[in-house]
Amino acid sequence: AKAAHFDWKGRLRSFLDGRSELSSQQVASHEHCDLGQWYYADGAQRFGGNAEFTAIEGPHREIHQVIRQVVEAKERGDVRAAEQGYQRVEALSDEVVACLDRLAKSLA
Repeated sequence: AKAAHFDWKGRLRSFLDGRSELSSQQVASHEHCDLGQWYYADGAQRFGGNAEFTAIEGPHREIHQVIRQVVEAKERGDVRAAEQGYQRVEALSDEVVACLDRLAKSLA
């Protein structure tokens, strides 16, 4: 899950820097990405009552919304808004990773 977030940050940065293409349609919903598929299926069954687990949902949902906004801002030429959104993506990604770390620690 952590690797997927790091990959997305790199993919988004590459798009903003003009090194790759990305469309808002390519941005999966928070329910259909790798983390979301685990979270709403196996994860929910195994850890649904764990506060560290439930803390993941908010920032994970928001990161997908913001990634889509970043892509749309870049598509319309609003580089400033895209870069501001990217900063938010970085913060949310760090938050999701911290939540995953806390979950792992609570289960150890």
